[in-house]
Amino acid sequence: MPQGSRPRLRAIIVGAGIGGLTMAHALHKAGIDFIVVEKHAHVDAPVGGLLVILPGSLRILHQIGLLAGLKAVANKTLPRIVAWDPELQSSIASVSDMHVKHGEHALVVERRKLVSFLYEALPDKSKILTSRPVVGVQHEADGVRVDFPDGLFEKGDLVVGADGVHSVVRSAMWECADMKDLGLMKANDRKTVFQQWKCLWGLAPRKGDIDYGYTIRNCGEGRSAGLITGSDKIGMCLTWKLGSDEMRRETQYTADEAEESAASFSRQLLAEDVVFGDLWSAKERGALLDIEVSCQKRWHHGRIVLVGDAVHCVTIVSGFGGNMCIESAAVLANTLHEAIVVNEERAKDRLSGSELETALRRYQERRLPRALKSCRLAHLFERLQAQDGLWMRLSARFVLPWLFPVLIAWIYSQWVRGSPVLDF
Repeated sequence: MPQGSRPRLRAIIVGAGIGGLTMAHALHKAGIDFIVVEKHAHVDAPVGGLLVILPGSLRILHQIGLLAGLKAVANKTLPRIVAWDPELQSSIASVSDMHVKHGEHALVVERRKLVSFLYEALPDKSKILTSRPVVGVQHEADGVRVDFPDGLFEKGDLVVGADGVHSVVRSAMWECADMKDLGLMKANDRKTVFQQWKCLWGLAPRKGDIDYGYTIRNCGEGRSAGLITGSDKIGMCLTWKLGSDEMRRETQYTADEAEESAASFSRQLLAEDVVFGDLWSAKERGALLDIEVSCQKRWHHGRIVLVGDAVHCVTIVSGFGGNMCIESAAVLANTLHEAIVVNEERAKDRLSGSELETALRRYQERRLPRALKSCRLAHLFERLQAQDGLWMRLSARFVLPWLFPVLIAWIYSQWVRGSPVLDF
């Protein structure tokens, strides 16, 4: 590109989490200019617990050139998934042969370490702007502007909302859509909601002889638990359905509310000889939050587009969340790269607003079916583990123990097979 010329596309990525930083790496590989704005003072803020990164996502990271480095910071490979019923009868599904079927083991990694690794691996860290909470997004004649509380702003061609469940960009997108299209979609019709759950999660040092792997347990009374063990950390979560008279909170619960909830589960067995209260008392961090298994019906408007938890959200127990963020970033990067290549073949310097919106519509068409399928699968998985309803209770007690070893391995294998890849 000649010196002083305007880049062919400039993306403003809001949120330096897994989705936002994967998006940054993918755009860099595609030769697309970007900046990332993050509300926290540090990218590696102590947020989140342990994640499972499946081979499909590892394939995308390998294409970007990040796999070897990620393996160095990952806690452990995932050898097995163990399901415990309320009577502590276990069923074991081995996933240790994932590398045979898909080329790589599933990796267990702390979210904070993954985000820090993605940040450190960026060639130009000056493109990451911290302490930049977004307060507004405005469309302009030839682009879009992102506003910050101190009066500063950034201008670009596209805003990518990777700012999580409580997305400011998503709210701005709907505000812009309502102003232009006079109520494009009613608020309660903007997403497909499968279920709302309450979740208590924590991260603690690994101690004792707790086996490596991922443990899920039906705890009775509509509750399920998850326990994932890395080389030096243990991630835990308890999940139960919101009552019919409860409203999902948009803000995180206070530390006192989390402690009060944890006290009521202090004697809860997560697995054989593993008590929730013992792990919680030793935790490094943890929180109580409401989770909505949902998928937005519209992923873009004008020059605004959403990725990751801002557009699709699942519970912790399924293990899909971080992987879905990586996948959405890859599909959006593919679509933008394709649109730019077509534009250059027509000897045009830049994408027009209508051409960009066509590309974003194509992104949604390509990604939405798999995202919906993933949300449905995560929803079913959670309901089975919580024995939510008569049919789920009967299935979990009399069918799942026999099918679990084969079914779980097959489900995860099929899910990995359908994972997208970068096509440039």
